[in-house]
Amino acid sequence: MKWLGILEILLVVAGFLLVYAAERYSLTFLVTPGIFLVGVGILVGGAEVLLRREVAFRVGEEQGSPGETFRGAAAVLWGVFFLVLGVGVLVFAAARPLGLEAAVGDFLKERPGAAILVGSLGSLGLGSALSLGSAEERSSLWAVVGSLPRRLFGIVLILLALVGVAVGLLEIVAPATFDRLLEAALGSLPRAPE
Repeated sequence: MKWLGILEILLVVAGFLLVYAAERYSLTFLVTPGIFLVGVGILVGGAEVLLRREVAFRVGEEQGSPGETFRGAAAVLWGVFFLVLGVGVLVFAAARPLGLEAAVGDFLKERPGAAILVGSLGSLGLGSALSLGSAEERSSLWAVVGSLPRRLFGIVLILLALVGVAVGLLEIVAPATFDRLLEAALGSLPRAPE
């Protein structure tokens, strides 16, 4: 499974290098393959997390921080978050060569339900992983107490994500009702003085 992690890193780095080269040397034809490689790399990372049921973040090790390791359900939720993110990047990459960037943007402005739903599902996975906590946060009573603010943030994120899922589904299933509710909510806001 270690090869999946290496593949993920190689794909993401190669993708960013292609996008950089496209911008630096005006090689615009490299942007879409670069974005595509980043999306595939994120998907591979999500798949690796789901297969291993463990994900480790080692940012800041040089300062003596051991990082964090998520196992079991928390790791699976991180994997779901990465998969949703990877699919979003791939959809964006697919829209570019088809000349659908503007059309997709206009559609999402007009009917944002799918974007709300995908973003909310990703946030639900992230909030759930944060609320479950890392292995290091469960190592002692003090670690559990110290992780309470982040766990509470995770719970708030879960609640907001559930509202987002409901709103996204409402917009997809009943767009007229969504529009009416949105107009009523925005109409009740105070107007800025002109």
